[in-house]
Amino acid sequence: MVLLSAQLPSVEAAEVILHVWYSARLTQGMLALVDKYVRTLVADVLFKIKDKADNVLLSKKWTFGTVEVTVRLYKPQWSTLLQILDRKHNITKTEQERRKVVLAPHRVDYRERELCYLSGSRRLCSTRFRETGVLAPIGFVLEHFTTPNPLLFHETDSTWLQKDSASPLEGWSTRSVFSTPNLHRTAKNDVNGLLYFHVRLTIEQFCERLQNPISMNKLMLYCVDAADLPNLLPIEARTAGFDRIEVSNIADEAYLGLCKTLATFVPLLKERSINPQAVLVTLFLNACEIADRVMGNESNMVLLSSQIDQVLRYLDPGRSKKPANGSTESMKMMAGKDLVRDYDRIFAFYMKSIGFEIYARHADVEMRKQNTVVEAWPMRLKKKPGQKGANEEFQELMASSCSGAERYVEWVRRN
Repeated sequence: MVLLSAQLPSVEAAEVILHVWYSARLTQGMLALVDKYVRTLVADVLFKIKDKADNVLLSKKWTFGTVEVTVRLYKPQWSTLLQILDRKHNITKTEQERRKVVLAPHRVDYRERELCYLSGSRRLCSTRFRETGVLAPIGFVLEHFTTPNPLLFHETDSTWLQKDSASPLEGWSTRSVFSTPNLHRTAKNDVNGLLYFHVRLTIEQFCERLQNPISMNKLMLYCVDAADLPNLLPIEARTAGFDRIEVSNIADEAYLGLCKTLATFVPLLKERSINPQAVLVTLFLNACEIADRVMGNESNMVLLSSQIDQVLRYLDPGRSKKPANGSTESMKMMAGKDLVRDYDRIFAFYMKSIGFEIYARHADVEMRKQNTVVEAWPMRLKKKPGQKGANEEFQELMASSCSGAERYVEWVRRN
């Protein structure tokens, strides 16, 4: 993405990058641009490092106007990258492999459950994307998308690399997608079309900012274990420090965990005397689920009944009876109970049980009481049952891959 963004005009780069990210097939013109502006550069690097050892991190720096891109990979990684870009897949084979995953007969129950939580128009868009494999507005001509996307298929056997649950809408705020000015007159309920133009506009803005002739933009890319990254950074980067570090959800217990995450990345933040707002941003995706299980809330029938009542008030405020077991409404009701949990209480239990204060003290940081970079609970329901727009907000969250339990925590140095 960065190499294309730095070399191509923003509109052209955005179109190619969007389809490289999300579409199973590309046009021959798109693949030619990837070959010219990415593959050629990688092939040149591999030719120059052919005699280097496999266990040495090898750097290549490219400068495009005011954009400086440095990529640091091990030789086998450079080799694999070129192999991926070189592979010429057979379109019949790749479509068979893709459909074998996204339209697998034994997964029909999963797909129908997913559709159960979507509106009619969203069902149509979801099904269309599974069938075509191309992210585009309804009515978009796809006859020129005849070349398999080499980034989404395995370089040796052409198997599809994505899960059958993978959706291009994941990672994007549906509120932002639907609020983007509809300058192209896309059907108002065509979520694929609205997402297409939202992502394209976002990438265009990124490209324009990256290619800004006024300031020099430097990017450094690695593909290593996050715990090893600090020791691999150039000494000048480690010495200067960073104003902001975002580490996704590696602070979850299943990955590095909070203690190691703080110990690894806090030393890279700028000193408080230089920038008191220098911040480490962590995301906890699994914390509430773990804590909820430990607290025994799943078997608390009183709590469960209260959650179901709240869900019913969101779904159908005037309804007096619970839906029949096994019905579509019943499935929605049970799936929706996770969206109305008291996650503040659950996360507070998690912080205490894990020992947030102890880890923070050891790392000489403190947890911000009020986030300033990203909202603490960005996906939780904002409206109460009965308020205007509450039902729409609830349906939107239910149709997403989020649960409302996603918690961002920001850390700043104490001294």
